[in-house]
Amino acid sequence: MPMPKISPYLNLDDARTALNFYKDCFGGEIFIMTVAETPIAKQMPPEAQNKVMHASLTSDQVSILISEMRGPEGFVRGNTVSMMVNCVSEAEVQQIFGKLSPGGNVMMAPGRQFWGAVFASFTDRFGIQWLLNYPLSQQ
Repeated sequence: MPMPKISPYLNLDDARTALNFYKDCFGGEIFIMTVAETPIAKQMPPEAQNKVMHASLTSDQVSILISEMRGPEGFVRGNTVSMMVNCVSEAEVQQIFGKLSPGGNVMMAPGRQFWGAVFASFTDRFGIQWLLNYPLSQQ
């Protein structure tokens, strides 16, 4: 099933409950990766190990991405939704980043990540949070 080009990426306290709620609404399949299943697990405290690092619900109608991970600012109304762009190449990540990021705030410049993707995270000049992702398995 083709993934939509742009998907909402939600940051919530209880990702599993939200995923199951949205699955009841839209159907689809759930994927969950916890902190404990990642290479950064050793750097995280025991209470963070069961947190959802990344999860998705994918159906014919929607692709919703969710994480319980949070920056030092914590949960603040307005920072709980990002726009995830599923890119078709590393060059597209660079191109979109180059157009959207000027005047904004870069959290993570485009680069290869442990989950096997080229990824960037930033806000644009209007304060909208963007995530650019290109899975290297598509090469």
